[in-house]
Amino acid sequence: FQRSAGEMLHCVNGEWYNTQEKPELQGFTCESCLFVGGKGLASLAKRNEQELYYFNKMSLSVYSELGTLLTAATGGKYCLRPSSNTSSTGMVLTKDLSCAGSLLVQTVATSAVKSRLMRLAGSQDQCLQGTADPDGLASAVHLACNESEPMQLIIPSEVPSIIWDLHVDADKKRAGDLHTAYSSYCGAHGALNTLSFGQIFGGVTNGGKSNCHFAPVVLFGDFANTGIKRDKLSTSWPDWHHLLSDNAIQCPLGHALTGLKLDSVASSFLAECSLIGGIGASFDYFSNQVEVAALLPGQSNWLKTMKMLTISCGDNGLLSGFHFEYSEGGKWARAKYTCSKAGGAPVVMEPAGVVTTLLLDEEGIYCPALRDFASGRLSYTSEEGEMLEFKANGCWCIGSNCSAQKGAVTPVGLSLSSFDVVAVSDYTAEFLAAGLPEQENR
Repeated sequence: FQRSAGEMLHCVNGEWYNTQEKPELQGFTCESCLFVGGKGLASLAKRNEQELYYFNKMSLSVYSELGTLLTAATGGKYCLRPSSNTSSTGMVLTKDLSCAGSLLVQTVATSAVKSRLMRLAGSQDQCLQGTADPDGLASAVHLACNESEPMQLIIPSEVPSIIWDLHVDADKKRAGDLHTAYSSYCGAHGALNTLSFGQIFGGVTNGGKSNCHFAPVVLFGDFANTGIKRDKLSTSWPDWHHLLSDNAIQCPLGHALTGLKLDSVASSFLAECSLIGGIGASFDYFSNQVEVAALLPGQSNWLKTMKMLTISCGDNGLLSGFHFEYSEGGKWARAKYTCSKAGGAPVVMEPAGVVTTLLLDEEGIYCPALRDFASGRLSYTSEEGEMLEFKANGCWCIGSNCSAQKGAVTPVGLSLSSFDVVAVSDYTAEFLAAGLPEQENR
């Protein structure tokens, strides 16, 4: 209703409202406009969840950000996409400056309250399906959409775990970690997970080596002197047991070891502790006790001990420190070490826009236009000129799309062959974070 040149009144739930959403023309009622949408709209409206109708048609850009504090501005994003290998069903993370919408996170009839069918935006029939990697982490592939497949009904909060697994798998294939005699250095996105004393302190490379695990490094640290001396040109290592036991290596809270090396000039070991994003709780462990021949400088007394001594933080663990311990009387040695749980990479799921191809030409708001004097019923038109009208056969129709029910006074609540019809309402749904108590309005 055009009240004036600058003021339009709208009919909502039978009441007039102005452009400031304030009630007008109190005492006068009106015939409400209708909303025509695709199948499923009516059931969502009954639950006061109309927002899901459009959310189902909205693509989401899904990515993680791994830039350090020094490279955050140019670090780019790691976008979730299907593999470029057309014969593969795998999902990958591709580094790019921006990420286009890749997923349609949709509510379907078979999904629970929190689970969703995640359809690939660039495909008509491919959806994410949850899998378990051999390492036990949650991952995903893309397969033909099947609403009856439980593994395709994914809770959105599980997506960061899937992203994490893809990062871990990609890091295993990425060149950049360096493990040589007397040195271990993790690449741009990693921290030590396993430490071989034989490799680091004995220079032995034909046995077990140290290993790195994916970790989102926020800020690289500086190499600092550990106080552990070693001349790699000599087979003699005087006072080795005291040097190791008196100089524990421990990173600050929220940090993990990303590098350990011998400075051949200073004949001293240096350690690098870096700040890790999302690092979790820390726990102390002990390695196995290994035999010590004698606490003497000769190589035959300490090298075998070093080769047998290895510490590992297991799946998803990062080494945050270690302390060498020994027993002079018992002739054994071990390491007490600290492992921190790798928490996860920062993941973003943001709207990338409505996929217009999923919008039906006929859907939208229909308002009363004319009254049919023969039936006494109103006909409704949309801004695009589509008409919802009562036909002589008793059906409500938009073009060839008609209701099965006949003789209804109003089309509200009817299902046409391709559409649901509901009343336009002053939608006031509340959005609450799951698990949090309701807060009083202030």
